[in-house]
Amino acid sequence: MQFHLGEFGPVRVFGRTLVIVCAYRGGARQAFESRLHALPHVGPVVSWLTLGSLRRHIASLRDHYANPRSLDVQLGMVTALLDQGTVESVRTIFDVRRLPDQAQSRPSWAAQSETADLASWVPSVCDVDSIILAYPDALGLTFGRLERRLLAAGARNVVVLTGRRRLFPLSPRTMRSFRWRRLLASTRIAELMLAIAILPVAAALAGYDWLKADTRPHQ
Repeated sequence: MQFHLGEFGPVRVFGRTLVIVCAYRGGARQAFESRLHALPHVGPVVSWLTLGSLRRHIASLRDHYANPRSLDVQLGMVTALLDQGTVESVRTIFDVRRLPDQAQSRPSWAAQSETADLASWVPSVCDVDSIILAYPDALGLTFGRLERRLLAAGARNVVVLTGRRRLFPLSPRTMRSFRWRRLLASTRIAELMLAIAILPVAAALAGYDWLKADTRPHQ
């Protein structure tokens, strides 16, 4: 399998390796919103006040462009990356939302694994040489806090493997770039600004056409 190295430098997987298999969490909603929407005559008002239709549209666009890979594809990419490295041992942690089915076969490196809620998990990296952060999507949406916790815990060799087979070493520079890209993906602010700008531009062009047509000599 061919990987695509990102613009943040080369990566290396070696020694005692920790594999963190992340789930896609892009479409999660807050619990209090679901309870409010369940109340009679309150749901439509809450949706209107909180721009529910717009947020759902943005979420659908985000999920469409994220195009998260299946677990089989994700595990296959990790297997190929481990085969290209010089790994001594592998410890695997599955996101609690990304557990394999009982009947689903696992790679040999994931036969003995743990589960954790990666939204609040605090890693122990004192005996780890390499960490593979395996994301199912292109940007690892919602996993910025996990990245910061890994670096704060002292991890020095964190390799990000995205669903598009791109490889990045996790560094402050990488996180700054990811923060900006995740903001654009989560808010679609560029598309919203363009959509808003279309209205006055279209009105100005229509007015120009009307004035131009009105000043033409009549035959």
